[in-house]
Amino acid sequence: MGFQVNLNLLITQHVRDEALMRSLIKYLGCGGYSTQASGVVGDFFCTKFSDIHDKIIPFFTKYPSPSHGGAVQHVPSVLRRIF
Repeated sequence: MGFQVNLNLLITQHVRDEALMRSLIKYLGCGGYSTQASGVVGDFFCTKFSDIHDKIIPFFTKYPSPSHGGAVQHVPSVLRRIF
């Protein structure tokens, strides 16, 4: 019996930001976008470890995201310590 650990990234935004989320996919060359069943919000997601490690973390390290309370800004630094 073994174990498997998966790293998934999910960023949820109002559907009015769909174009922004899709441009992130195009710019980074990874991830996907889906609208939630409510039709109010959509998700940018990435499940490939190498894309998260090699593309997304460096991007958000270079361009921190403003957020409520700054929580998102600290995620890349936490993940860098893990890797």
